[in-house]
Amino acid sequence: MSNSSLDGHLELLCGSLSLEDSLATVKTLTKIVQNALDHPGEERYRQLILSNKTVSTKVWKYVSAQEFMLAIGWVQIDGTIVLPSDDLLPDALIALAKAQSVLDIVPPPSIPPQTTTSSSTAQTEIQKDAYQQRMREMREQMKHAELEKKRISERIKADRRETDQRKAQASRSTHVAFGSRMTTFGDIGVDLNKGGG
Repeated sequence: MSNSSLDGHLELLCGSLSLEDSLATVKTLTKIVQNALDHPGEERYRQLILSNKTVSTKVWKYVSAQEFMLAIGWVQIDGTIVLPSDDLLPDALIALAKAQSVLDIVPPPSIPPQTTTSSSTAQTEIQKDAYQQRMREMREQMKHAELEKKRISERIKADRRETDQRKAQASRSTHVAFGSRMTTFGDIGVDLNKGGG
């Protein structure tokens, strides 16, 4: 699973929730992932009960949070979710850190609080727009970083090929004169004049 896919799950999550709920969910997901990484052999960090108050209210009640957890390797079994493999947890932690950094810098809306529904809708729209703008900027930065990594990787491969070619040219075999340190059948007790086997 690529980081962009994980970022997409988190973008959906944060885009559909209020800033407060997004922060709480991302922090809870981060804690779950970090605990599983920090304690790889402990079952209690690799199996979560869905009826647990924190899991049910901050994570599992949101479809996009469920999709994120399933995408990083959690499997739902009866009333629990279990983590059989932690291969994707480092990538998940990176994606969660990016999402949290974006959420931490989203400015509070400048609309004065009102009790009307249109005010909360406008506030949510401002939060979504700010989050989406920051995610676009981060995607551009990540794309640039990926291109730079690719360029460096290609340069390293070219350097290795060049080094291997130089080694191959420098290690030409040398001609050994007949008889010097060569073991013959006679040396090991085989008489070729007796014939047969």
